[in-house]
Amino acid sequence: MSSLRTNGMTDVYSIIALASLCDFAFKHRMIAQLMPNSFSEDLKYFYENFEEFKVLKDSLQDFEIFSSNENDLFYRELKKQSLKNEDDPRENMSVIELLNSKSYREQDNYLLAENVLSPVIADWISGGKTGLKIYCPFNSMLNVESSLLRDNQIISPCTSEKLKLARTLHLICNGMKVPELPVMRFEEIKRNQESFDAGFTFPPLDKDMQEQIIENMVYSITGRFCVIVSLGFTFRLGNTAKIRNEVLDTRRLQAVAELPTGFLPNSGISCAALFFAPKTDFQDSVMFINLSGGEFRDRERSSRMFTVLNSPAVEILKSGLAGTEYELCKKVSYSEIESGGQVITPSRYVLSAEVQSSQEQILKGSTRLSEIVDFVRVQVGRKENEGELYYEVTAGDINPAGLVEQPERAIHLSKDNPALKSQLRQNDLIFAIKGSVGKVGLITGTPCNWVVNQSFVILRLKNKDWPVEFVFRQLKSNAMKNYIQSKTTGSVIPSLTMAELRELPLIAPTPHLIEKQKFRHERQIKLVKQIRELQKELAEFNEF
Repeated sequence: MSSLRTNGMTDVYSIIALASLCDFAFKHRMIAQLMPNSFSEDLKYFYENFEEFKVLKDSLQDFEIFSSNENDLFYRELKKQSLKNEDDPRENMSVIELLNSKSYREQDNYLLAENVLSPVIADWISGGKTGLKIYCPFNSMLNVESSLLRDNQIISPCTSEKLKLARTLHLICNGMKVPELPVMRFEEIKRNQESFDAGFTFPPLDKDMQEQIIENMVYSITGRFCVIVSLGFTFRLGNTAKIRNEVLDTRRLQAVAELPTGFLPNSGISCAALFFAPKTDFQDSVMFINLSGGEFRDRERSSRMFTVLNSPAVEILKSGLAGTEYELCKKVSYSEIESGGQVITPSRYVLSAEVQSSQEQILKGSTRLSEIVDFVRVQVGRKENEGELYYEVTAGDINPAGLVEQPERAIHLSKDNPALKSQLRQNDLIFAIKGSVGKVGLITGTPCNWVVNQSFVILRLKNKDWPVEFVFRQLKSNAMKNYIQSKTTGSVIPSLTMAELRELPLIAPTPHLIEKQKFRHERQIKLVKQIRELQKELAEFNEF
């Protein structure tokens, strides 16, 4: 289906309802027959002729909320596009799957990203029991609900009547039982005192909403439940840390699985699944499951926009939820979590083989970075249109050899601007603690009016027994990069705390190591120069 465009008047809930009904007609080969009809005419026709729509007996009139000239224009356009695809061999793919997709394959695999995990999560939540009363507040991952619907009662609050109706129609048109969908404003969730046997939700990734939903579920669900949150919940400070501590105090958190970036399609946000034990089943440890690595990506079914987990990842998740330690699946005591600042990010505790090897190599160092350098925190300067001309060093000004070249960004700073406190000197090292965490640059020569971007910290050697090139080479090594990765928090904006930076272990210099790294440093600089000369020569061959 070609990408569809609305006139801007058709909201997302209407799109779900309109596309779901069109999908039903598409699957029953009735598009041509119903082409002239409006949305309300088609809904009435299906109600009168198909048993699955009889559940709408008392609410059929409510669906008039989706009837408007704009929506009907869009609905008929949907049917026209569907008619073009009736002979397509992928006829079982729904209209809503095709809607606004760049290709069939990408959208199909997006659904697989959910489908791979949904049965595993649903089986764990139910634990083989039936007749459960399951709470799914503001949930967007309907595949888990579908898996749980078979033998249980689902209560899944919606934020509006329109969302409730859109979800109802979507479920009916896709052959699923309609659970109880009460309308509840998000602000009312704290007043919900009802008790439930189990639960699941993948709520909107709003920080405050996530935190309140987790609190609500912890105290209203007696049995198992799972919440998928943004990875930030596992490490953020402030109120998030307070909620996280309260959750840990209940001793119900049984497992945390870190999911790959791309599990949430078209987003750079990483997620984690939190698995909670029943109220009476107190835990003395948490099983951390790290599924974030590229080795768990199903390369055939994943795309640039989303990630589908492969079979080994699913087996690791199953093992972890069953309480068995496995590859990248490790139990950590509550006391160890507490001593680690109550951080519950799996990649903090469970490392890949490559990172483990780097850890072992780096931890051989007996000297801490703070013992040999002074740290200069970069001051945030105010923007000015007048003043002396300066140049701000950014990550893009560090060449492949790690040397800082002439910065491109020119700024004006007056004499009292705080940014001048971070003016660079010869032999300074700059180390990124935000964004491009771990990127290191060496200032050679005499910098002229250079300051550094606030994502960096300036390192100035205070121990003359440590050559600057030797420290620089060690900080930019692959082993150190892997080590730093295990200490980094944040998915949207990765960051490293100053405390972690101060404690970076370094191997002390010896004459042999100094000479070895000096040779490599000089050789790398020569290679970068040669590569650039070759690139310039290659570009000249494009001239006619």
